[in-house]
Amino acid sequence: MSFSTMFAAPIAAIRSQSQAFQVISENIANSVTPGFKAADTRFSEVLSQTAGSDFPSLGGIRPTIQHFIDKQGLLEQTGNDLNVAINGNGFFISNTDQDGSGEFQLSRAGDFSITSVLNGTTEEAYLTDVSGNFVLGWPADAAGAFAATDSVASLEAIRVDSNSTQFDPIATTAAALRAVLPATAPTGTIRNTSIPVVDTAGVVHSMDMQFTKNAAANTWDLAITSPTGTVTAGATATMNFSPAGILVTPTTQSIGLDFGAGGATTVAVDMTGINEFGGDFTVINTTQNGIEVGTLQSVAFDEDGILQGLFSNGQTRALYKLPLASVPNPNELGLRSGTHFALSDAAGDLTLFEADLTNFGSFSPGALEQSTTDIATEFNKMIITQQSYSTAVQAYTAIEEMAQVATQLKQ
Repeated sequence: MSFSTMFAAPIAAIRSQSQAFQVISENIANSVTPGFKAADTRFSEVLSQTAGSDFPSLGGIRPTIQHFIDKQGLLEQTGNDLNVAINGNGFFISNTDQDGSGEFQLSRAGDFSITSVLNGTTEEAYLTDVSGNFVLGWPADAAGAFAATDSVASLEAIRVDSNSTQFDPIATTAAALRAVLPATAPTGTIRNTSIPVVDTAGVVHSMDMQFTKNAAANTWDLAITSPTGTVTAGATATMNFSPAGILVTPTTQSIGLDFGAGGATTVAVDMTGINEFGGDFTVINTTQNGIEVGTLQSVAFDEDGILQGLFSNGQTRALYKLPLASVPNPNELGLRSGTHFALSDAAGDLTLFEADLTNFGSFSPGALEQSTTDIATEFNKMIITQQSYSTAVQAYTAIEEMAQVATQLKQ
């Protein structure tokens, strides 16, 4: 065996232990990085066969980095509406480009933020992850339903700016008034109140109701107007109360309203809550089922991975749904960082699941999955690696000294 061959084993050991140090240092550096998956170094022997020899000789060791991508980290509550963790199997799926033309990547890091993107002259806001990738989800239709498929083509970058969507208005079709009319009021007494109504364009109007005491006992005359519209039906009625002050007729008034550009609607007003008692005129409450147009104000995830939007009209609606992305061999995914991984042939085909329709995994809103690094374990590995490195250096030094002595003897 030549001296050059003798140097091969310690040099390989030094390089391998240096690689192990690098893995340990990366694990420690990311011990508080959400979604980070710690790695480990495995060693294998390198054997070489020389001519004329029946037995292979040891050529050192070779390091192999093993990533434990499928290992579950602890979940920690953060209270942040844009944080979400996966409990169980699966990954978030993202793309390096907003239009989906880049690389698809998988991750367990759910520390999302909002990033502005200039699209021509329009500024749009998208949900991005810690690597700047665009988070993907199934978009909801106007009714909040999803057309979820197993194809990544059904996913979109999650857009969350106020111009991305609106809550469509719902015209008022039903209303109710609870009030007390003064039973002892003299004839001709006028009392007024109003009920807000929404037109088909989502604009709020006032439907004014005027009550005039009739000369007949327990009777009031009702007149309905709107300062911004026309009453086309049900503008007047005579209200009859029992001696006990309970409304007898009419219990419901069907009122036709025309708001021009705001469209026409018919409102059925429930008046069973109007009574005639002694005392002052009192309006207890008014209700109506119309909803004005709303702009997106904020977003938050729920336990099904659905991104709910809160609108300016106080309404909420589903906007997107996060899929659970899965591959048969997650530990064979391509490494992009300690938190992001690329699809590979060895990992297998990608499958998308809906968390609420499977036991495969679930989402925890307002939480983050912590790093799988165990500091105590890493320091133990550091001590062992340091000892192995020192041993390899000593072996190299010994062979070097032997070579120097042999050279001097030869001279």
